[in-house]
Amino acid sequence: MLNVPLPCARDRVGRGQKDVLEAERRLLRAKSQNSPLAWHNLGTLYVAKHAGLERRWGDAHKCYDRAKELGFDCANPYPPC
Repeated sequence: MLNVPLPCARDRVGRGQKDVLEAERRLLRAKSQNSPLAWHNLGTLYVAKHAGLERRWGDAHKCYDRAKELGFDCANPYPPC
């Protein structure tokens, strides 16, 4: 069995946090347009407690509730084709 470290694992730590914050920024923009999917995905982002978003964990339930109010159905999240 080879014990080979992933070359990018250490380098991605800082970038990963930036990616999460960028995702939050984009979802906040989309939720301001009342996108139910954006509200749901933002809640999911908060539940995951990514670095930089730990304090927003309590907002996840609000996001899920708003997504539901806007018609988001977790069992059928996308309209039929």
